[in-house]
Amino acid sequence: MNASAIQKKAEFFALAAAAITSYIVPAFAEPAPMNKVTAPPVKGPAPKNQVDGWKILQKSKFFGDEEILISPLGLKVYNIRSFRTLVMTPPFQTVTVYNLQNKFVCKIPWKAYRCPVAKTFALFNQFELSNIPVVKTGKPVLTNGYTVTTYQTTRSYDAQQQILRNTDHVPSSNPGHFEVKVSTDFGERPEVSSTLCRHFGSPIVKGVPMEVIISDLNNTPTAYVHTVKSTKLKVSTKDFIVPGGLKTVASPQQVEAGNMSPEAMQLF
Repeated sequence: MNASAIQKKAEFFALAAAAITSYIVPAFAEPAPMNKVTAPPVKGPAPKNQVDGWKILQKSKFFGDEEILISPLGLKVYNIRSFRTLVMTPPFQTVTVYNLQNKFVCKIPWKAYRCPVAKTFALFNQFELSNIPVVKTGKPVLTNGYTVTTYQTTRSYDAQQQILRNTDHVPSSNPGHFEVKVSTDFGERPEVSSTLCRHFGSPIVKGVPMEVIISDLNNTPTAYVHTVKSTKLKVSTKDFIVPGGLKTVASPQQVEAGNMSPEAMQLF
């Protein structure tokens, strides 16, 4: 390998390190107070035709504190750290991602949406969460006011991963066991639960992801998604309005990355 190739490889991994450091945050940091995790106000018509909805405060290893609003009128995911907001409204065929800080917006078909940092995560960890096979286990359990169904990897999958590790085919950081707890108590449509699964990069199952726990091949568990609090409330169409005056970009990754260099954005 010549000097030029070595330099380019070093530059690539430097960009990757900067990207992963910026967007993957500790899973167990103290949650922000609920009164601070609030999407910026958007001008619009006075609230009317209010319906029941849910506000869910979650912590994600990828994104930090996020506030999720779910109702028959729409889905909104607001990130307190990056100011990125995801919105879906009836007929729930389009995902809109915008950021009031960098003034970017992107609209794509809901089936095309994927975790904004999935590519970077896969680069460093050599696997994609969405490719992990899971099956439903046990019966639904009432937890914190909502019913939870658990999906996890099978014993045969877990055993196979250990064999691959022992024969040096995969690193110890690969998932040895995966578990996701979901709830269907929020009145969400299939497109909404699927989009939230894609948002966290997890396997697509029926329900809103409430907890995602991965144990590596050393049996060390990591919480990738943790629900801090859920609150029932009234919502209206005003809660899901996308503001005007934003610059349209080609992908949600550009909204997430903001003003990063083109080379760094390739990692997303």
